[in-house]
Amino acid sequence: GLLVQVVGSAEGTRLKVVKAVGAWSLALSYMGLLYWLSSKTWGGEPLPVSDKLVHAVAYFGLCVVMRLAVGSVIPGAAATVIAVGVTLLYGATDEWHQSCTPGRHPDVLDWVADAVGACVAAGCWILVGRIMRGSSNATSH
Repeated sequence: GLLVQVVGSAEGTRLKVVKAVGAWSLALSYMGLLYWLSSKTWGGEPLPVSDKLVHAVAYFGLCVVMRLAVGSVIPGAAATVIAVGVTLLYGATDEWHQSCTPGRHPDVLDWVADAVGACVAAGCWILVGRIMRGSSNATSH
């Protein structure tokens, strides 16, 4: 009995660690991709969509992967708040980084678009979580 509990607990802990490492690897890779894209001098054709939309979508994605990462070590709503905060901070540092890149210019409205994307992602995360909890509660009765 006790040996089975200890082994089962160790396997559960190992799985949590693997999931956390995977989630943080994804989040850091995504941040690296954004940094790399931000390092590129943009001199080509204008984007077929608003650059603000591109920012919002990119930072929506960052907030989702950051929520996965933070949620692997901190439970609940605190993980969502922290993920939004980290995403907003990263967006601000990205705008500063662009000030050092030839042909790129920081724009506070880009950061606002980043914030909109992060907040929409957080809202979606919360909504999907409520829907999932509601459907699991409905099936368990």
